[in-house]
Amino acid sequence: MVGLGLMATIAVAGAVAVRSIARAPGDTVEAAGRAGERVLDKARELAAAFRSERIELTFREHLVQLAGTGVLEVARLESDETFVLSDEKRVLWDTLSLGQTVSEIRVPAVYRYRVSAARASWQVAAQGAALAVVAPPLEPELPVAFRSEAMQERSRNGWARWNAADQLGELRRQITPLLGERAARPQQIAAVREVARATVARLVREWLEAGDAYRPGGYTAITVRFADEPGPAAAPPARSP
Repeated sequence: MVGLGLMATIAVAGAVAVRSIARAPGDTVEAAGRAGERVLDKARELAAAFRSERIELTFREHLVQLAGTGVLEVARLESDETFVLSDEKRVLWDTLSLGQTVSEIRVPAVYRYRVSAARASWQVAAQGAALAVVAPPLEPELPVAFRSEAMQERSRNGWARWNAADQLGELRRQITPLLGERAARPQQIAAVREVARATVARLVREWLEAGDAYRPGGYTAITVRFADEPGPAAAPPARSP
């Protein structure tokens, strides 16, 4: 449906171009005729690319051009994260406390989430005027970046202890793996899922617009679901803005 409409539109433009130079000298007429044929050939090529039976293959080819065989970043979340480490030492058969040492680090973290750009990981299907996209699952980019220049630290010794500096150093070493664990939590991924969905929908829409296929008479809606979500009946649709 989309392909035929596109081809018809450009075919009319090509025909007008040929008629407008019909009275020109022979060489000009011949050159203009060849130009018109090239316009028609391009129209047929674009129309074929966006037919429903070829739409998935065409989009997968676009992914390769967009990101090669790598990944696409689709969401980003900045959050202030706090990490605390504490320990208490007791003596005399655990009856006397020498105090508790507590260290705390607060740091702004930058979580980035991506999807694979591998062609086999994507599913694209035409459903009337809507294009349904199933994207690969969201995954965090590791290691998680953080703003070390804005890091805040504090530590205090127990009343009979002097290990605050060592404990603080140990906590610093744990920041990177701890941020990685937080990035992979289901609730963290859920917090960026709708942003990621809108990003994928925008990428698909831009691709359709480049081929003049996102318009009345062509595709007018895009739905996006990630592969780790429930099926289409339960997945919320994302319309491209």
